Amino acid sequence: MDNGGGGGAFGAIDIFLAGLGLTKYSKVFRKQQIDLEALMLLNETNLMEMKIEIGPRKKIMKAIDERRAAMAEEAAMEDSRL
Repeated sequence: MDNGGGGGAFGAIDIFLAGLGLTKYSKVFRKQQIDLEALMLLNETNLMEMKIEIGPRKKIMKAIDERRAAMAEEAAMEDSRL
């Protein structure tokens, strides 16, 4: 497991947060061991428990919801190829 800011699962989280302009939360996500798989399981209550303020919390949840929708769409496209 990579606890640094470099590559690996946590590096992907850093990139995700940077895309939202929320890199200041990278340390919180690393401390909670949030990787991309765990990210997709988060809900607003989890982010509140992580002490993430409402504005950034809403941005993170919107991005997670968009990612979930994109993944569902991709899965549907793969199913239609069968």
